[in-house]
Amino acid sequence: MGKINIGDVFSKLVVTGFTYGVRSSGLKKKLNTCSCECGSIIDVESGNLNSGNTKQCNDCAVLTRADYRRKHGYSKYINSSEVKTKTYFTWKAMKARCNNPKVKCYQSYGGRGISVCSSWDNFESFLADMGEPPTPNHSIERIDNEGNYTPENCKWADIFEQANNKRSNHVITVNGESKNLNQWANETGIKRETIARRIKRGWTPERAVSELANGRPDKYKTPLGLFESLPSAAKAHSIAVSTLYRRITSKVFDEWYQL
Repeated sequence: MGKINIGDVFSKLVVTGFTYGVRSSGLKKKLNTCSCECGSIIDVESGNLNSGNTKQCNDCAVLTRADYRRKHGYSKYINSSEVKTKTYFTWKAMKARCNNPKVKCYQSYGGRGISVCSSWDNFESFLADMGEPPTPNHSIERIDNEGNYTPENCKWADIFEQANNKRSNHVITVNGESKNLNQWANETGIKRETIARRIKRGWTPERAVSELANGRPDKYKTPLGLFESLPSAAKAHSIAVSTLYRRITSKVFDEWYQL
């Protein structure tokens, strides 16, 4: 199976990040966080993406089990990236996660008070207000993440805009300017993980997004202390350099990181 990267597309799913879950055996497993074209976020194992077992979120899977036909002609599922079909499924999934407690992601939407405006009770009104998404990679996004689905608060956004607007993003303010870690990383060239670790260790936001290495060699922090090189750290831990590097770059080993 090939390596999965952020931005990879698997049918209706686009990979936006990575996380970890726990198997029934108690062992950790890596999961791919994916944005479905309807706007839902799900975590999927790499094997299910590579094999094609998982192509969409659960809500969209329910909708595609039947051949929906309505007079507007947008509801027919024809197993393609056709924008017309995508627009209808976006509307159906939006209403489901706000109105149906049986939907898996209901607690993140309807369960916390997010609703769909009454004018969007019928698909024709939704289509007239939103139009069609500019590309298959765009999905519906609320501009104010705490607001409802209304014409004034919604737009079509690509996966990167969606990721920047997630509630889980860590937003920090520097000189009166607030941005999430991804945005600060893009602007400063400092890795997102580096900024996050600095904040966690008590650095001020100003220092975390401004202090570079100044030409000094990288240093590596492990539970045994600070090391000037990967080989020296690996030797101290009696592990392979490749193993040490995986720990340094992993999100699981909090005490292992690169300065």
